[in-house]
Amino acid sequence: MSQSQQWFTGGDAHPPLWIRLLFVPVLAFLIYGVAAQRGVALGILAVIVYGWIGVASIARPQALTRWSHAHPRADGAILGPIAFLVLAGLSPLAVTWCLLGGAVALVAGVAAGARRGRQAAVAEALVAPATHGAP
Repeated sequence: MSQSQQWFTGGDAHPPLWIRLLFVPVLAFLIYGVAAQRGVALGILAVIVYGWIGVASIARPQALTRWSHAHPRADGAILGPIAFLVLAGLSPLAVTWCLLGGAVALVAGVAAGARRGRQAAVAEALVAPATHGAP
């Protein structure tokens, strides 16, 4: 197994610090783009949304991955604010359309998270009987 496959397999993310630090300029660029195009208020919202994702990804990627697996619906719900900010920062659409796009992404993210949660529960139920009677 290659080094890169080892970083992202086994249920937890284990990328080295230098890869995690690559998030900093990317997130800074996204935040600057939103603030420059849409103003300070949406720039502050971008700092809040992208900031907590960036800090969690850089500081404790394993904890973020475990939380994501434990809360699939909430994990999927983050697509709403991210889609809103991407639309607001990269498109000339009115803020109302960006909000609508974010709302659609939120619903789709929650639905995908619920499906992922059901699939994980079914997989766990299939494994549990096999390991329950094991010596």
